[in-house]
Amino acid sequence: MILDTYDTDDGVDRLIGYLDHLPDGITELMCRPGYVDDDVRAYSVMDGWES
Repeated sequence: MILDTYDTDDGVDRLIGYLDHLPDGITELMCRPGYVDDDVRAYSVMDGWES
């Protein structure tokens, strides 16, 4: 299991690096796309992790 965030300048490169080095077999990729901004804060209180 790899837990990481990809919101930095090298985030995409790190994710691609992980994908390039996966072992043979089945892999499950889960992600939560997006980020907390003013639009999210206007509709949701689920923004505590970025505060």
